[in-house]
Amino acid sequence: MISFLNAILRLDRDKINKVEFMDTQLSIHAADLLILQMDIHAKTESGLHINVEMQGWPNTFFKERVILQESAFLCHEKTLFDAAIREKFSTNSEMDQAEREKHRYEIPHVYAVWICNFDINGTAGYYDCWNLYSEHNVLQSAKGEAPLPISPKVKYIIIDLKKFRKKESELKCDEHRWLYLIKNAANSTKLPKFHDSALDNAVRRITVNTKRDKKILEDQVACTMTLDEQMGRLALARVEERESLTRRHVENALHGNVLTVQQIAEYNEVSVSYVRKVKAEMLASSKK
Repeated sequence: MISFLNAILRLDRDKINKVEFMDTQLSIHAADLLILQMDIHAKTESGLHINVEMQGWPNTFFKERVILQESAFLCHEKTLFDAAIREKFSTNSEMDQAEREKHRYEIPHVYAVWICNFDINGTAGYYDCWNLYSEHNVLQSAKGEAPLPISPKVKYIIIDLKKFRKKESELKCDEHRWLYLIKNAANSTKLPKFHDSALDNAVRRITVNTKRDKKILEDQVACTMTLDEQMGRLALARVEERESLTRRHVENALHGNVLTVQQIAEYNEVSVSYVRKVKAEMLASSKK
């Protein structure tokens, strides 16, 4: 984990030397998010809290889910941060009260790492970093240097494995090697020798005999599909089915040439612009 985090967070300085694995199930007091189940919850010796998520399927509102989960994670870590401050400055003296008040709005460092095996819209490459920026500074950055985030304490590292296409001969750093391993481990009959103790140990630990260890593989597949992910897949399937059915209804109505665009939109509970878009696509298709 130390090797992976140093690589994926691109830490050239202040590298992680020690990591502690924390509870991955957190109680969150927010609507419809009572339990936050994380894949990995790690804390470094410098106090950096990291949530690592492996996502194999695009849930509905994926980007909002990332933001919501990180916000809940931040609130949870802020609660622990405040408890530590209260313990350190526990008396009712003016000095301790002033210290507690000074840290009222201070937040801990929380990073989220999402490794996704699907296309993420809006990302050109396989690696993206989401931060909170000032719009003014972003506009000004077009004239000079890149803008700095509002706070360096909250960061989202988004990895799109679909866009990671490096071959074995192109692996130039630990970041490349870890992502190559994660992407290819399930499908490769033989992974390369990385000549790195952390990576080679990882390969050794995950290597199984597909015939002899078939039960292990089946159990692993079953346990990696969380209830949340199952619900997400079902919700996405329902949305896609509803969208497909609605489009068929709109197309059939347009073929009939009986109803107006406005009437078709009202009947199918869609916008007029959507009906016009479908109509334009039908005309373009018929010309082909």
